[in-house]
Amino acid sequence: MLNRNVIVTGVIAILFSIWFKICDCDLGLALLQLRGLPDDAFSGKRVWIIGASSGIGASLVCEYTERGASVVISSRRVSLLQAVAEKCNAGKTFVLPLDVLDINTHENALNAATKALSGIPEILILNSGRSQRQTILDAPLETSREILELNFFALISIARIWSKQLLSMTHGTTKQDGQLIITSSLSGKIGTPAGSSYSASKFALHGFFDSFRMEMYPRINVLIACPGPVVSEIAKFAHGKAATEFDSNKMPTKRCSYLMTLASFYNYDEVWISRNPELFFTYLLQYVPRLGHALGRRLGPKRVKALQQGRDLFDSSTYLFK
Repeated sequence: MLNRNVIVTGVIAILFSIWFKICDCDLGLALLQLRGLPDDAFSGKRVWIIGASSGIGASLVCEYTERGASVVISSRRVSLLQAVAEKCNAGKTFVLPLDVLDINTHENALNAATKALSGIPEILILNSGRSQRQTILDAPLETSREILELNFFALISIARIWSKQLLSMTHGTTKQDGQLIITSSLSGKIGTPAGSSYSASKFALHGFFDSFRMEMYPRINVLIACPGPVVSEIAKFAHGKAATEFDSNKMPTKRCSYLMTLASFYNYDEVWISRNPELFFTYLLQYVPRLGHALGRRLGPKRVKALQQGRDLFDSSTYLFK
């Protein structure tokens, strides 16, 4: 019996080590990859991506246009949007400048997107946002307000305007009429030292859009995507102290956007997209919260110290040594 227990423990340890090394998304999404994504998955679909000038948003543009969709892309940085359109598919990509903080322009922007696509967008992707590299005591209250205005209030404004128009045009049918995709973060599932207000804004998105999903079923499907560290410009424009962050410690942008597109095609509700250890820590807090919080209390001060020293917050060695 002892030998059998040793063997079982060894096998479990080996399997866990393999999973820890290679897995970069939640189990459901990992298995979904076996089904794959058809080349024409979004043929004829009308898509509007807000926050598409760089990073995940820009990569999503290519994912959708390559699979047949027509896409309106929006952000404040017009020159970057034009570059994205040329890279992905200029014939199927339409540039629509938008400052999401100017809430009074949201309805006109939707009308412009509808005109460009010859129909209201069937898929709306809300990807804009700003991150944070600050401790709670260093961040002024105004920073929290600014983050919530951009990451939360601006996005729910657009979502409400779009959903009202979409449902009014489909005349009370009982089938799915549209899909809403929210780029949240693993910081919306677990608290993030040196990013408390950013984390709060993502938690708020989950509360609102989980409720939205239940209210709108079956007319609008809601997918909340929760990436961990991904190669992008997010650190460059984050509130607070600039820290050294290496792309080698983050997921490639194209990998993240592919997994989001896969989840979109199969109408998933929520997906976690991240390498370990962030993915493991999310599972731990979700299913063994007492142990997860105990670990968080040990790792949190190390992350704060890393920020203060200008070290990479996503380097695993940051948390292994004093």
